[in-house]
Amino acid sequence: MTRKTALKKAIAILSAQENNTEICEKLTELCAELPLIHWNEKNIRDRVEQFIEEEKRLPTVSDFRKAGMPPHPIFRQKFGITLGQWLRENYPQNKPTPQERQKLYSEEFKREYRRIKPRNQDQFNRLRSPGAKSWQTVAKHCGVTTWSRLLRELKLTGYSEQSREKKKRELQVRFFHDLEQSSSSSLL
Repeated sequence: MTRKTALKKAIAILSAQENNTEICEKLTELCAELPLIHWNEKNIRDRVEQFIEEEKRLPTVSDFRKAGMPPHPIFRQKFGITLGQWLRENYPQNKPTPQERQKLYSEEFKREYRRIKPRNQDQFNRLRSPGAKSWQTVAKHCGVTTWSRLLRELKLTGYSEQSREKKKRELQVRFFHDLEQSSSSSLL
């Protein structure tokens, strides 16, 4: 069975139910375009939207090297611009400035740091929330290279220093009198 035949049968089955009108319209459009030998603007946009829906992010130029994505030369042929230009015009990304990124990463790091209360950088990386930046990434954006400098830069105190509770020591003192042979002791 060909893809076109399968689509026609699916359309027939789905069209018997009232709430499938939009699905049937899209399948009919797809069926009319089979076999997909060429990319038109509608197919390209549909594929990009499908990518966004599946991947939960905008595609990058390198994503268009994957199977099922329109190839790079199509954009020059169809639109007269490069793929990168087409993406910037049609799917602009509002990237934060380096200063905004540093602030975002620093605030996220502080929240995670206070939540985890790590004794060292390895513990922080191991226990951070999924999606939270590693301490190395935050340090890079803050212009430092070490854990201790990152903590100083963000005005955070180390939990290893705070976690060491100073144990109260009991001091036992014995004193002896020269004339007497008895001893007494007391706790201070």
